[in-house]
Order: sequence, then structure tokens, then C-alpha cells
Amino acid sequence: LFEQAESNDILPPQAQLESLLNVFKSNLRALTSYAPEMYDGQLQLFRAAEGGADSDAAMAWDSFAEEVVTYSVPGNHYTLMTNTNVRALAALIKTHLDQGVGESRVS
Repeated sequence: LFEQAESNDILPPQAQLESLLNVFKSNLRALTSYAPEMYDGQLQLFRAAEGGADSDAAMAWDSFAEEVVTYSVPGNHYTLMTNTNVRALAALIKTHLDQGVGESRVS
């Protein structure tokens, strides 16, 4: 079955599948061993306006930053980076960078 799927271009070649599996394994190891530290500053969270994560998922970021400011940008998880939507995202980011929002704090 595997050979038929591969020969009919339904699946990529076995070498590519093995490579993808190795990337997946590496990502899984990184995910399970990573322990984020608390960020002592303001985190800017840009969320897709359509569907996707609910407010509880967004508020999970509260565990990792002193302050979280959430912005809604047009699109969904998949269309957020399309031409029109990415321009809106870029404009929002530029506005905040120009205002100095999120500048590093001097201790």
C-alpha cells in the first residue's frame, strides 16, 4: 500500500517522510524540555479576529509576562498572512514601534 501511494505521488518519497519524522521528533523534544521564564515587561499579542484561539487561550500568556496587551487583526489563522491582512498587521506593529510601546526597561 505504501509503495502504491508513493508511486502514485500520494505520499512523498520515503526519504522525505523520514526527514519530516526527524523534524517532528526534534520539535517534540524541544517542546517537552522547554521551560519559559517570566518576562518582566509588556507582551504585545496580535490575534486573528476570525475564529481560532479563544480568550482563555490568549490569557494563558498572562503566566509568562507581567502585562499582556491583546490586539485583534483581520483574518483567521490561515489568512492572517495574506496580502491585505498582513498589511494591516504590519501597520499595527509599525504604529506601536513608532510609539515606543514595549521598549526595554532599564534596571
